[in-house]
Amino acid sequence: MEFALVLPQILLVLVAVVEFGWVVFNYTQLYNGLREGLRYGSVPSFSTTPAYKDCSGIRAAIKNTAPQLGIADSEIDIQYDPGNYSTSNLMVADCKGTGGMFEFLNGNSVMQSGDRVVIAINHQEQFLTAIISTFAPNGFNINFTAARSIFS
Repeated sequence: MEFALVLPQILLVLVAVVEFGWVVFNYTQLYNGLREGLRYGSVPSFSTTPAYKDCSGIRAAIKNTAPQLGIADSEIDIQYDPGNYSTSNLMVADCKGTGGMFEFLNGNSVMQSGDRVVIAINHQEQFLTAIISTFAPNGFNINFTAARSIFS
């Protein structure tokens, strides 16, 4: 009799522990992917195309670091600003669309050391168990935005 009363509570705790681990795993994978994308986009490359202009390479670095999440290109926004906090709302360049096209804005044509690559990731992830998914059918949203200075 006591087992029948305690079993649902034990199962609920077990499901909560599994879901918490799932959320922490996804959070960590996405955060590490963001850091790897920033690192890739801020250092010089060995090819003729600078790494900061390689939008598809930045997206690939993020996706390869967090392959279990299935991040779509549309969830990754890559922009560049001058690194000056007083004018940080003025974007220098942008990576448009999923094709990885690099586009300068505001009449600029060059990137300089000190400009920043700014990556924003907005990813929607589903819960692992059906019990929690019943209460939150849309899952949970993970948003990250970070910037790093470009060294040419």
